[in-house]
Amino acid sequence: MSLIEKWKLARQAAVPLVAIATPDPMATISAIAAANNGKGGPVVAWDIVRGCTPINEAGKAVQQEIENPDKGGTVGYPAMFLAALSKAPAWTVAFLMNAQEYLDSPQWAAAVRQGVWNLRDPFKVDNRCLVLLMPVVLLPASLKDDVVALDEPLPGREELARIVAEIDEAGRTCPRCGGSGKDKGLKCGLCGGSGKTARPAADGATVEKAVDALTGLSSFAAEQAAAMNIRLDGFDMPGLWDSKKAQIEQTRGLTLHRGGETFADIGGLEQVKGYLARIMSGKRPPKVIVWLDEIEKTGLAARQDTSGVNQDQEGTLLTWMEDHDVFGVLLLGVPGCGKSAVCKAAGAEFGRVVIRIDLGAMMGSLVGQSQEYLRTALKVVEAVGGNDTLWLATSNSISGLSGAMRNRFTDTFFFDLPSRQERLPIWKVWLGKLGLADEPFAGDEGWVGRDIRKCASKAWRMEIPVADAAAYVVPVGTTEREEIERLRRQADGRYLSASSPGVYRTAVQLQGEAPKRQGRKLAVSETQT
Repeated sequence: MSLIEKWKLARQAAVPLVAIATPDPMATISAIAAANNGKGGPVVAWDIVRGCTPINEAGKAVQQEIENPDKGGTVGYPAMFLAALSKAPAWTVAFLMNAQEYLDSPQWAAAVRQGVWNLRDPFKVDNRCLVLLMPVVLLPASLKDDVVALDEPLPGREELARIVAEIDEAGRTCPRCGGSGKDKGLKCGLCGGSGKTARPAADGATVEKAVDALTGLSSFAAEQAAAMNIRLDGFDMPGLWDSKKAQIEQTRGLTLHRGGETFADIGGLEQVKGYLARIMSGKRPPKVIVWLDEIEKTGLAARQDTSGVNQDQEGTLLTWMEDHDVFGVLLLGVPGCGKSAVCKAAGAEFGRVVIRIDLGAMMGSLVGQSQEYLRTALKVVEAVGGNDTLWLATSNSISGLSGAMRNRFTDTFFFDLPSRQERLPIWKVWLGKLGLADEPFAGDEGWVGRDIRKCASKAWRMEIPVADAAAYVVPVGTTEREEIERLRRQADGRYLSASSPGVYRTAVQLQGEAPKRQGRKLAVSETQT
């Protein structure tokens, strides 16, 4: 059900107090004013700078009554505006812009919360309605049972296609005559008097590509991005994607990854690569990949948090994942062994957008802020992928994650130290990228992809052989020996292997490398095939 359909039902039921989560308040006001149930009642809006502003003709009388300087006015005083609404006639609809600023403000909260509550009963009697507009609806306890919360989603593909078509049509206007067909009183020589360029209207495939690039933006942002990237020969698709990336990254905690790396740039890990390929080409291929990097560092693993912020974030995330039937995969293992690289490469490999969520960046200092930031980010994810999303979470340790969070991920793959056979392709990738003619370093036992990249980079930077640069590398297999052994024991028989078929087993040695033991501990060279 659309927002307007929900709004009409609310008006039919004479709901007096409504809160709407909207990414574009002015667009929401215009849409509701046009669909004000056919009653033609006054519509006004209030903000802290302009005070009360009429939205329709009938709203002018309400504005004159409320903002009459001789009667005090309300500019800069939200509580006074709420009190003055008692004078508004029946069927008035009043919007309070950026309501969250006043409901949570130490300066205004008490008065505004009381002012909103005071309107409930009188507004119910004569079909008046106060609408609280905010990015995310988070109501205080004193109002949550009295205010009906509605959510306006970001525009869908149909709305975005309409915007693209309108911008495309405008972009075909002759730049010389401005669409008039005449230049200095004569027939325009550039367009031949048609007012249009010779370029045909964008075909369906072009519109679909443009919509893909704009999905996740508000109507206003999509319109601006399309208008800035229309050229005489059509839409600048890379420009549209750049505009989208910039807009999405204005959402706290979200970044958009669009690198060119693919699975061919990652050595080994064939099992997890094949698994993801089957998911992406299956009956319900995800439209977007959501990446939670180092989930153990996001705060979700902070079980001793006494503020409740982490639990609130976890609850919000778990509820959203459940409601949207999220398919999730957890990538667990040794640092630097390719977990993040797989997440990045999956985008270009399957032609999907990769949205990275940083839950730590969404932590707010005020009550409810963390939930507000997360819900705003999830609304963007929903707009881009709907219910068809693939969530990839990477972790070096999941011992602190709750059982509920671990269970939201369908499968867990364990990434161990790569074998020699897996390291050789990694060497090939980095030696090739840096233009080095060296052979792979032979003594790379216990190395991960990150170590190989560092060695090759040092060889290039210092202009020395790779074997000499290796003297400046202390591999992860050495620095993280105890942690690797702990991870192996934890993964043994519990998780899938990222490199070989089936469940990971510590007892299976690396192919081509002799098993080693050091006392009662497993050596770093001992792992799966």
